[in-house]
Amino acid sequence: MTRVLVVDDDADIRDLVDFALTLAGLEVDTAHDGLVALERLAQAPYDVVLLDVSMPRVSGIEVAAQISSWQGERPGVIMMSALGSALDQARARDAGADAYLVKPVPLKELTRTVVGHARPRAG
Repeated sequence: MTRVLVVDDDADIRDLVDFALTLAGLEVDTAHDGLVALERLAQAPYDVVLLDVSMPRVSGIEVAAQISSWQGERPGVIMMSALGSALDQARARDAGADAYLVKPVPLKELTRTVVGHARPRAG
């Protein structure tokens, strides 16, 4: 089963994304900021991480950059933000994001993007 970590400081968005992805048959964990996300990533493997760009303590860009520096298997990284400028998207790409979604994201598009960028773990 595809494991997804959803990271967003907005509880309503977190809950909606969790609901939509769970309904699509994915196993979903959530985190309310980048620091908690990094702790969860250190404890368990995920196939894909969905990150809000702007969060307190540790931003989604910082989490994406840390993930991209890992050796070996890495989850797919999808950034999500209300900011959709070319500069914002370039920053996310430079940090290692595989995809960038602009909020509000239609749930079908969100699910399709998450499934399409999951990197199944070995074993």
